[in-house]
Amino acid sequence: MTRDSRLVMLLLFVLAGCGGGASADDAGAAREDASLPPGTDVGTLEPDADSRPDAFIPSADQATLTYGPERLEPGDEQTVCIVLDAGNEAARFVRTIRTSLPQGSHHMILYRTTEGVRERPQACIPFASSGDAMFIAETREAELHFPADTGLAFDAHQHVRLEVHAVNYVGMPIDVSASATFEFYPLDVPPTDEVHLLFTGDMSLYLPPHEETTVTSFHRPDPGARIFAITSHTHSLGTYASIEDARSSSDTEGTLLHESRSWAEPPLDTFDPPIVIPGDRGLRLTCTYRNDGDDYVGFGLDFEDEMCFLWAYWY
Repeated sequence: MTRDSRLVMLLLFVLAGCGGGASADDAGAAREDASLPPGTDVGTLEPDADSRPDAFIPSADQATLTYGPERLEPGDEQTVCIVLDAGNEAARFVRTIRTSLPQGSHHMILYRTTEGVRERPQACIPFASSGDAMFIAETREAELHFPADTGLAFDAHQHVRLEVHAVNYVGMPIDVSASATFEFYPLDVPPTDEVHLLFTGDMSLYLPPHEETTVTSFHRPDPGARIFAITSHTHSLGTYASIEDARSSSDTEGTLLHESRSWAEPPLDTFDPPIVIPGDRGLRLTCTYRNDGDDYVGFGLDFEDEMCFLWAYWY
């Protein structure tokens, strides 16, 4: 498949309404990890000491899906997918998602899918395969606990695709791994509202060499959508990203909802209570880039290309 055809598939996927690289910080962290021999256990993710009565409880009814470890040679970049059965005997609702990306993975996207189980990693087209995107993990440890009485529907034996974008900037081979844990509501206490995901952005990027460029785009969520979490996504030329509640793409008086100065680990901002964007307003997405190279850079799927996307979780 040619690069142009991959971009066309992504464009069709985004327009249908469906959402990376390593920074100096990310590379430094990877070098720190690389001081361990290949295959060394980097540790398990311990729960935070959280006083919330509805906090993530490791002993609760849950499913954990894992990718790897898979060897990645120095300088290599790949996007690979596996499809796993969550193992839930009955239809369930997810109330918490927790992910871990120990080393080498820039991001992981989780999808509900009807594809058959495929445990062996295969190269896949980023963001553009079948299924419903439900979470993007962009930091080494991430957790999203849904608001009370909201959940993500899983069919019995729900198949989940783990799409892992891995990059090795270390001068030695590394073993890339990732995991996703889904905590379920009790069978006799289903939620009343289902969680949805808004993934959209700007694909008309054109970044001249040796210049700083800022682009903005404007996106309207579904009427009445109650947004409880939001994040951004760029590649390594991104120096800043923000998402605002605004009237238009040119509005200079929007309300800041999300801000990131780390393209490698943008924060996942949550809202309690959720926010509702009025009908005459929307989400203003801004991305700033610094292109110090000698060539123009445009939108694309690979590390040398760029992106400007937002992810909003709502019900």
